Amino acid sequence: MTDMTAQEDGTYLADATGQQILQTVDVESLIDKYGGISKVTGIAIGGRPAYRTGEDLARLTGISKAGSDQTEHGIRKLHTNINMGVVDCYSVNKTIADMAGMQLGWKAEV
Repeated sequence: MTDMTAQEDGTYLADATGQQILQTVDVESLIDKYGGISKVTGIAIGGRPAYRTGEDLARLTGISKAGSDQTEHGIRKLHTNINMGVVDCYSVNKTIADMAGMQLGWKAEV
């Protein structure tokens, strides 16, 4: 789910503050591989490329969404280098099964 603009190369462009991109965690394949009761103690959200083209949108905030509850995590400053990426990591105390329906992504910020 996103309100960012899809580019021809498969990337997404944010052109307004508050725009988001979210991807749903593929819990079924994780359960098949590791089991539903396996503990999850941390989550990393990555994005590449992730860079700014001006001064208006200079940060990305890591976000997670479960149902209607959305949580903001770390804020990452964007650079002008088109080869840069961003990663936000945070601690959790869940099982893989607890992550069903969870979405992870980014929100564009000033």
